[in-house]
Amino acid sequence: MDAIYEVHGLTKRYGRTAALNGVDFAVTPGKLVGLLGPNGSGKTTLMKISAGLLQPTAGSVIIDKVPVGVFTKAVTSYLPDRMALPTEFTADDAVSLYADFFTDFDKVKANAMLADLHIGGRDKIDSMSKGTQEKMQLCLTMSRAARLYLLDEPLGGVDPAARDYILSTILHNYSEDAALMLSTHLIGDIEKVLDEVILLQDGKVLRQVAVDELREETGGERGRLLPGGLQMLTKLLRYEFKSTGRVVLPIAAGVLVLNIFTNILSHFVQNTSDRLPLAGVAMALLALASAVSLLVVLAICFFY
Repeated sequence: MDAIYEVHGLTKRYGRTAALNGVDFAVTPGKLVGLLGPNGSGKTTLMKISAGLLQPTAGSVIIDKVPVGVFTKAVTSYLPDRMALPTEFTADDAVSLYADFFTDFDKVKANAMLADLHIGGRDKIDSMSKGTQEKMQLCLTMSRAARLYLLDEPLGGVDPAARDYILSTILHNYSEDAALMLSTHLIGDIEKVLDEVILLQDGKVLRQVAVDELREETGGERGRLLPGGLQMLTKLLRYEFKSTGRVVLPIAAGVLVLNIFTNILSHFVQNTSDRLPLAGVAMALLALASAVSLLVVLAICFFY
């Protein structure tokens, strides 16, 4: 199948700093691709160039067999990582603006999704929380019948209770002849819905791999990020801390490890509590093991 989204030798420099350095990949229709990498790896720059908002220093982006330009903007639905609409707009104003600008925009679908999220038509953007603003923009973005969807951190400011709805919205609102790429740090939340992942670091592609292939390599189950995935994640975490000094991702990694061990713990107790009187002791030991794992991940991020 021919690629719907191709990137060839893409480079973007700001002075002597290369935000992107010879990026190459291709995405075929029907794929939901996760763009993963630490802050400063080039994710947002890549999406802005693909959306026609930035000019590359070198290389090219091809969407639906056409270089980025007026045509590709008409077939690409882009969700930026921040509010792009005038804050004095109401939700109805935003819907009307999208309907005027994009011929593939489905106004009925947009209003239905906004209603599901309890966003009223007269609600002003400047009165919405950051999370509500992001949910509104996502509804508008996914209400287009585009060929390519580019979502920059769609889950970044959204509360955990709304993430399942948003992931469901993403899954059910793009067609098989379209492709979708989203960037995120919340790997545990999206891993189960992805077809492929592209790992970026220092403006370069570390690897593009099918999620099913990654699971086969690591012996993982669907919906879980297991040893091989954790190894790649740890590499990204080390870079994140050493280059920025931030500890958000290491903490997120610790939560991820705890979630994995919690699942193992629950499975163990359910299958042994009726046969082993010491199941409670085993549960305590596994809880201790999860805590040790958290410390190991943090130690790797800080000292390795």
